Parts: sequence; C-alpha cells; structure tokens
Amino acid sequence: MLMEVVLLKDVKDIGHAGQIKIVADGFARNFLLPQRLATPATAKVKAVLSQQLHQQEQKKDGQAQRQKKFFKKVPNKILVFTAKANDKGKLFAAVSKEDILKNLSSGGEFARHRSAGAGFALTEKNIILEQPLKQIGQYHVKIRINDQEASLVVVIKPQSDGKK
Repeated sequence: MLMEVVLLKDVKDIGHAGQIKIVADGFARNFLLPQRLATPATAKVKAVLSQQLHQQEQKKDGQAQRQKKFFKKVPNKILVFTAKANDKGKLFAAVSKEDILKNLSSGGEFARHRSAGAGFALTEKNIILEQPLKQIGQYHVKIRINDQEASLVVVIKPQSDGKK
C-alpha cells in the first residue's frame, strides 16, 4: 500500500521539506511519521501547504522588486571616506568591507536595505572587495546579491589635521 505524505524536513533520496510525496505505507508509519520527518497529506494539510507556498512566492516577488529598485540606485552612489594617511597616500587604517557597509547603511534610502524589513539583508558577503583599500584614491566596488551585481564608487580622501 502507498501513503501520501508532506515532508516536514529534507529526507535523503525522498525529497525536500514542503513537498508532497507518495511513499510505502510501512516506510511512512515506521520511519517518517515517528521521526516527525513527514505528516499524512490530508486535505487540510494540503490547503495549508498551498497557502504557505503562495505566501512564499509573494515574498520572493516583493524581495526581487526591492532588489531591482536597490540596484538601480547603486551605480549613482558615491561613498566618500576621509582617513589619516602618510605623505605617499598610504592609509594608516584600511577601508574594509565593514566600513563600506556602515557608510552605505547610514546613507538614507540604503539604510533600510540592511534591515530584515527590506526583504533582503545587505551584508559584508555582498560586497566584492579583493582586499581592504589602503591608498588614497577612487575605487569601483561591486555589490552582488544573488544573480544581480552593481558597482559603486568609493572615494578616499586624506584627512586634514589642521597643522601648518
């Protein structure tokens, strides 16, 4: 006999959480159900699953729209840093991904993209930087989220110490 179940967790060689699968009755009763890896696929469970999938699709669509909006604004963004440097333009403290993220996050419309309320979180992993920036100058830094990528400009200026 066969039984229709909804997987609650990923099960190797069977499927992923949220999928409806038809499995052997004994396998379901003796393994999947007692280990809480699945639940019988009743009409009520299927309706709840359908509703959850619909909500997930809406959430993904909203997130994709917010990301698209974000990536339209990024190429026009210029981040300016002032830092202490020696006479040759070498910085005493490098500008890192964390510094770029803090500056980007404090910049008005970009700040909300750091929070969970934006639908996606901008983290240091999204900033593509070979190594921390250690020289005065202008740099193009890439930001990548999923399959979207944009470049913004980071300008590092020397800090004036007020001495003459």
